Amino acid sequence: MDIIAHLGAKFISAAVLIAGVPHLSLLPEMVNPAISHLLPGIQSAENVAMHKQATLDFGDACFYDPDSVPFSTKMAWKGITMLQPPVVTRLVISREEPSLEVLHNAGGLGLPVLIIRGAEDKHFPSGEVVVKGMSIRTPEE
Repeated sequence: MDIIAHLGAKFISAAVLIAGVPHLSLLPEMVNPAISHLLPGIQSAENVAMHKQATLDFGDACFYDPDSVPFSTKMAWKGITMLQPPVVTRLVISREEPSLEVLHNAGGLGLPVLIIRGAEDKHFPSGEVVVKGMSIRTPEE
């Protein structure tokens, strides 16, 4: 989104989001309430124990059946998130973004956007919000 807003849609050939949020304005409608209660802890720089627990719980929610995932696999994924400082997480989910219209306009120019999500996604249970929020645009001829 930022690349499109600053450089234009012609600088990238496609956008692929894996369980991603195309625009933060859609986040309140998309996120599962069972996950949204973890957001304060994930962003907390003041309470280390709360931050670690929220990050671990968020990581477990990335797996359909976390108990069946090998420990080494979980740590590979969770280790990545543990290295991100809470202030960075806060910026990722609360920063000012270019208008969603920027992405819509890029779609109108032919930029393909592929959003991949799992049917059992615990973070974003409904893909319908994304479909409605993005609305399908076709290249103008």
